[in-house]
Amino acid sequence: MKLKNRVKEIRTKRRMNQSQLAQAAGTAQQTISDIETGRRTPSIYTALRLAAALEVRVEKIFYLEE
Repeated sequence: MKLKNRVKEIRTKRRMNQSQLAQAAGTAQQTISDIETGRRTPSIYTALRLAAALEVRVEKIFYLEE
């Protein structure tokens, strides 16, 4: 199984750019880019910060794909 995410989908619905999300989540813009493209798997801490910044549950952002 592979971890997938909806970070970009949710971020764009909230009319945020990567830099704005990075600032709200306390991380770097490159980290957001890497997570969105699947080059990086976020730590649990980062995933929770992203969920808080996007005002959704972490399960809404990240899911397993078979």
